[in-house]
Amino acid sequence: MATFSIASSGWSRLCQSLGKAMRLSFSGSESDLDKTVVERIGDPLTHPVHNAMSQGIERPDVRKALEKPAPGRLRLHAFHDAGSIVI
Repeated sequence: MATFSIASSGWSRLCQSLGKAMRLSFSGSESDLDKTVVERIGDPLTHPVHNAMSQGIERPDVRKALEKPAPGRLRLHAFHDAGSIVI
């Protein structure tokens, strides 16, 4: 079994390319998954994270003008439910 985790280096490059600042955090990282499952969910998970960053998180200057913290925050949570993993 493999521990659920996602490398954040790809997200850092994505933040830079979009001109966004973001904190990415994970919970439920102790959820055990088969290594092949971990490998297979990486690409499908990229799309909603990219959308959240590009459409849901403002540029740091806009966030400051709105009196929000400069970096946006995205949290991913994984847990087991009835034999399935939910993210």
